[in-house]
Amino acid sequence: MPYAPANSYEGDLKIWSGSEIEEYFAPDLSIGEIIFHEMRRHPKLIAQGVEDYVRERTDSTYKHLHEGAIIVEDLIRSPNGKTNRKSTKDYFLEVKERQ
Repeated sequence: MPYAPANSYEGDLKIWSGSEIEEYFAPDLSIGEIIFHEMRRHPKLIAQGVEDYVRERTDSTYKHLHEGAIIVEDLIRSPNGKTNRKSTKDYFLEVKERQ
């Protein structure tokens, strides 16, 4: 039995044929909402690895980025440009130590 791919292209007519596209995310979501959702779904995945040749390798997980995004959102929505959260380097170091 010959192989029949799920999608095919008719070169003479320049037409693609195949099954309907399945949306992985709701089409009304923004890219920011999708990223925010994915960081929350996979908090332990490494988002950024940094080689510090003086000390050691430092990895930022999606959990760190998610918490940082929440702080930035608080700052943007705040009428006075301040937040009640600790938004310093110490805060992120505390989060890293809790893991």
